Amino acid sequence: MQLNSFEIAKIVVDVATEKFEPMWMIDEDRLRALEDFFVPIDTMFNETPHGNLTVSVNESDMSLNVVFSVDQLYAETPRDMYPVLFERATKVTLSSEFNQLVVACVLPGVWKRPASRSRLLK
Repeated sequence: MQLNSFEIAKIVVDVATEKFEPMWMIDEDRLRALEDFFVPIDTMFNETPHGNLTVSVNESDMSLNVVFSVDQLYAETPRDMYPVLFERATKVTLSSEFNQLVVACVLPGVWKRPASRSRLLK
């Protein structure tokens, strides 16, 4: 069974969450937005046979680094899918490597700081 790109990212998010709890916890709204980000990536991976994906967490600011590469982008792909890739990103870098288009995106993290115990007791 092959995982889709969000499932791969979710594994990375879960590992980071375990590492940084209780200082950080998942914000479910941000996690849903992250899932939307990966829909166009899966579409591109379905259209081209040689796609790669890397997801990592920048521990200094809890942002997500998403790097994917594809052989080509197809004009038949619905045009409204591409903006989703860039609307959510705080930084996007495009490059070419080994005859593939490489897209590197920095995304806001999916975590939030929990309410402090002292505020909860009031």
